[in-house]
Amino acid sequence: MKTLARKLGGTALIVYGIGDILGAGIYALVGKVIGLAGMGAWFTFLLAALVAGITGLSYAEMTARYPVSAGAAAFVRRAFPGRFTATLTGVIVLGTGLASAATVTVAFSHYLQELIPFSPIVAQLLLITAVSFLSFWGIQESSQVNFFLTFVEVGGLLAVIAVGAWLLGGSSGATLAPVSLTQFQFPAALTGVTIAFYAYIGFEDLANLAEECKNPKRDLPRAILVAIAVSTVIYMAVTLVLLYTVPLSLIGQSETPLLLVFDKAGLGHLTHYFALIAILAITNTGLINLIMASRLMYGMANEELLPKFFGRVHTRRRTPWVGVLMSGLIVLLLVYTGGLKVLAQTTSLLIIIVFLLVHLSLLQIKRKKVPHDGITFSWVFPLLGCVLCLLILTQFPLGVWIRSSTLFGIALLVWAALRFSNKPHSKIDSTS
Repeated sequence: MKTLARKLGGTALIVYGIGDILGAGIYALVGKVIGLAGMGAWFTFLLAALVAGITGLSYAEMTARYPVSAGAAAFVRRAFPGRFTATLTGVIVLGTGLASAATVTVAFSHYLQELIPFSPIVAQLLLITAVSFLSFWGIQESSQVNFFLTFVEVGGLLAVIAVGAWLLGGSSGATLAPVSLTQFQFPAALTGVTIAFYAYIGFEDLANLAEECKNPKRDLPRAILVAIAVSTVIYMAVTLVLLYTVPLSLIGQSETPLLLVFDKAGLGHLTHYFALIAILAITNTGLINLIMASRLMYGMANEELLPKFFGRVHTRRRTPWVGVLMSGLIVLLLVYTGGLKVLAQTTSLLIIIVFLLVHLSLLQIKRKKVPHDGITFSWVFPLLGCVLCLLILTQFPLGVWIRSSTLFGIALLVWAALRFSNKPHSKIDSTS
């Protein structure tokens, strides 16, 4: 069977992870988080970062143990032999990638409206087509584009921080938003995590690139932890800048919240340029999401969790062309059935369920004392991760749970189809 090309080194993986985490999560959704959490938004992002960091430790150890493209689905299968739990996990992870790609596609059309009057439907179709083609063309080419777009999006966020620092350091307090510590409300800050967590869900995509890494056991764990740390610092700075320079009412109502900082500083003439930066950042997230989804389909096919058809690799490009095609089509369907906030909350709910399963898998692996000579962490971290994930899951509205439940039905159908078409056990199950 054809294999994927191993092209990615440690630096490329770190940049990939940072680019995935920093994209639409902060450019488009920081306003939605502040709209829910108010002055507690900084705590909201900090709590989301804590959960992401602890989960990152579990992912780092599991990727070192099992460097395969199926990511969380493969981790769960090694811990709990049998197809059902792994299939459920894989389909949920796939759903997060596709829902995330749909989220950034909607955000893309909002920022594009700041530049030129353009049909949202046409804009969304063009974005999905473009990133799907790049995902098909090759992982090295995609990584090179990711390098460029990541530096652009980081530059844009640093510009927001710099303008905000200038406002805060100015002599006139009249330019600043009125702030009171009494505005902090813990329940609201906790509810805001249902959206804020979307901003951190890029690092787990790295696990699905294991079979395109030169040295996955060494480089993947490092990339995951560095990407989370760098992104958290930038998120906190941008959130504080918004909270202390722009009135909360304006932030919560805006589809392009970061542009408000430039308006507040009297730099409204620069918003068109920043909108272009935001578009590039959002495009980067969409590209990474679709790369993840297509590689995950490939990995799940190899793990016998999807039909073998999804594991087909293009002869010349050595990319999973079936996964690329299917990912693009599903994203289009999601875009036209949900708004930005709903898509983001759906993505967050699904990924937290996956994180819970990964923590449980690592606890099970440690309990069985499976030998491992790579990076390891105390069992306390995955246990704490389980508790935090369960806490956040209680904050999602019923409508998001209902929307997400369709994936559980799909997972059940996929598992049943494979169970009746394949042998009940495989070599993976017997050696776990």
